Amino acid sequence: MLTEMFGMEWYKVHDEAERLEHAVSPDFEAKLLAKLGNEGACPHGNLSEMESPESRRRRGLQLLSQAEPGRRYRVSGIYERDRGLLEFLETRGIHPGAELRLIERRSLPGPHVD
Repeated sequence: MLTEMFGMEWYKVHDEAERLEHAVSPDFEAKLLAKLGNEGACPHGNLSEMESPESRRRRGLQLLSQAEPGRRYRVSGIYERDRGLLEFLETRGIHPGAELRLIERRSLPGPHVD
């Protein structure tokens, strides 16, 4: 609703939906779901119902951590909810539906735990 009806950017909707969730009654929420439906994917590309890893594999999806350098991929969904990271990804053209080619795999700098 926030992206389709009000044009809100995909990376902003999680925070706004969290605010709305606490501002409406369960009765009104049920009426919203009846009116708008709960089928399809959210603006982050994720289905409304959690999918098992097996179900995602059957649909040909895989995690970025499993991607191979040199291959092209289409971003299906982003499970992260950190607004700063979502904005960072958007500024680099990484969003649901974007086509990417993985150039190389790197580890993030920081402490290593043994």
